[in-house]
Amino acid sequence: MPNALCAQRETPLRFKQLALAGALLSACTPPSQNNPAKPVASTAPANFEILVMDTDLKPLKQVDVQFWHPLYDSLKRQTDADGRSELTGLKTSTSYQVKLTGPNLIPQQRSVWLPAGKALRLRFFLEHQHTELKGQILDTQQQPIKGAVVQLGSHSAETDASGQISLPLTQAQSQITSLKVFKQGYAPAELSNGQICYLNPLEEPKRIRFAPETRPLGMSPESFIKATAKLRAASQLETLDWTAENALDPNRDTLWLASPAQALSAERQQDLESFVTAGGKLIVSGEWAGFGDQNPTAVQALLAGFGLALGGDSLHQNTSLTIRQFPEQHVLVKDLKQLELYQSASVKTLREPAKLLAYSPADGWRIASEGGQGVLASNLVGQGKVLLIGDSSLWLDTDSDGDGLSNFEEADNAKLWKNALDW
Repeated sequence: MPNALCAQRETPLRFKQLALAGALLSACTPPSQNNPAKPVASTAPANFEILVMDTDLKPLKQVDVQFWHPLYDSLKRQTDADGRSELTGLKTSTSYQVKLTGPNLIPQQRSVWLPAGKALRLRFFLEHQHTELKGQILDTQQQPIKGAVVQLGSHSAETDASGQISLPLTQAQSQITSLKVFKQGYAPAELSNGQICYLNPLEEPKRIRFAPETRPLGMSPESFIKATAKLRAASQLETLDWTAENALDPNRDTLWLASPAQALSAERQQDLESFVTAGGKLIVSGEWAGFGDQNPTAVQALLAGFGLALGGDSLHQNTSLTIRQFPEQHVLVKDLKQLELYQSASVKTLREPAKLLAYSPADGWRIASEGGQGVLASNLVGQGKVLLIGDSSLWLDTDSDGDGLSNFEEADNAKLWKNALDW
């Protein structure tokens, strides 16, 4: 899509409406703006089957398998002696959260996309739990530190609001007596099983940085600077810090990559992955259907390494998308009741411990499909954290519903920004 937004000085809302209208006209049955067509509910194939095994490929019986979605009916089944179970009645063209639990097994949760008209057989592999690593993380003032990350191999976990951490261990891992603990703004430390770990604050303040590939809503970097005025004021930032010439510091930096319009080189991707795994925080926000010249390749190749994905679709209502579904008890969506934005691309999780944190409304729609898709997701990668959002406009000065308030000021958008900085 050409960068008409800057060239003709039209509002982002106007161009999003025009682009959306073009997309709808290409559909077989375009809905009316005042009376949008309701998507037709569908069900999963009758022979939808799951198979659960351990890492030695032995079938696991009596494993509880739950397919869960905040807007639709959830189903719970148990595997038989062959580790198998069948589920029917689930909606297709939808991502479900699959939760697997069983006696002395390490629980597993992940997203599964159910395509329409296809027979599926999904395989899950669970590890046997031998013991558990527990502890609490406090600061030097004896206050609990939430969101501190403990890494064990390829698996990461974070402390809860009380600073507690509980990490299941396999028999091969049972000899581990201590693990590294990381939290931005603090010096790394070591946690011993059953003990309290104290983190010492660093002197250098945390920073918000913005990637040079950023072009949300097709904006130039100069336009983006103007469109983030309220965000910078709320963060007490006087200027934007671009990363073109400055190295990222995982101990203090949060990098925002907003709908990049240029592909990321292999070297750039590796640098960002190294930054995150070393403890850095990365925020990636996309655009629906490639709006504003967003480069899908630039986003997907990077996100795949972080266990996340961004759809090329469009989730929307009439003029502004209202998000009210926040089913996960996570610090990122703490106290959130509503978000306002333009349309959004769907987001998906590919591996643990990634979580879908917010969903589009049931009365919204996805061009010719139904609502209830993920719009907000997070993951822990190494010692770092990644937040993925389906649209960039929620933190800009733009006004998606035309009520005189910028998206950043609307609903709980600013609160989400603060949660992301504190995470």
